Amino acid sequence: MAEDEKKSTLLGLSINDIADDMLIVFGEDATKVQNRLIRLGYDIENINSSREFHTFNASNKDYSFPLIVAGLGSASVECVLSEIGMKRQERVDQLTAGMKEAEAEKIDNDYKINLYLAGTCGASKDYTLGETVILTMGRINNNGSSWFYQSGRKRLFGPSAGLLKKANEDLGMKVGNIFSSDAFYGFGCILKDNQLEYSGAPLNAEDTKHKGFEKFKELYNSKEPYLIDMETAVFYMLCQRLKGLEGIAIKGVSNFVPFDVDNAITHSNERLALESSIDSCVKLIESSFMGREGARDYDSADRSRNRIY
Repeated sequence: MAEDEKKSTLLGLSINDIADDMLIVFGEDATKVQNRLIRLGYDIENINSSREFHTFNASNKDYSFPLIVAGLGSASVECVLSEIGMKRQERVDQLTAGMKEAEAEKIDNDYKINLYLAGTCGASKDYTLGETVILTMGRINNNGSSWFYQSGRKRLFGPSAGLLKKANEDLGMKVGNIFSSDAFYGFGCILKDNQLEYSGAPLNAEDTKHKGFEKFKELYNSKEPYLIDMETAVFYMLCQRLKGLEGIAIKGVSNFVPFDVDNAITHSNERLALESSIDSCVKLIESSFMGREGARDYDSADRSRNRIY
């Protein structure tokens, strides 16, 4: 097998699959993600499927970009970004073979891949179901794969400054901070008669308090707006720690946390949240291709394409 055809373990990526702009979705149904892109006019080509990791190429007559749909939590984030980072470095090594050290170092430092994270998240009722939010800061819980990459005591991580500026200019939507934790049921609780009640799996008799529930009560009682997911903060951390990766996360509010048993009928809008998040990320990717601000311009006679190596 030729060097540039070697595939990564889980994503099945070769260096030819790496592009300037890549769309990533964690913890969502791959078919729903594909269907939304099809509705936006894209053809979907399957590149690889391994366990919960699915790699596609989305393309139409104007644009082309890789799409990765993977599982929940920080372990999935670590696998995806690590394999992208390794393939990026292989491409840099190929491009700089035989160059002088200073010239090769400049190319390595300048070679960036923009990663756009779409998906859904939970939120307080300060937000509206289905609305999309540009995530400007993620607070990470010290668990999962984050432990292997954290530098010192830093717990707050944010998007690429350039991508954040572009998102604010092109989308003009609400911004917010998010708390990320691997514990899907760690905040397990409901709101009943305006009181929080623990609703997760029962604890052993000697365990009188559930740390996750106690932590969520602090968040809830602070009266500050909040967003919750399992991936964004780790995504931002790894984009900062791994060379050449630039990241921005735009997520849709799919449900209120805690679940309000007295208002259950208005609790969730997962479909709208996922679709609006994907739409926003695709708009940014298309704008990046065009090399200017704005969304699609199918009437343009000079359309730039994503650089698929």
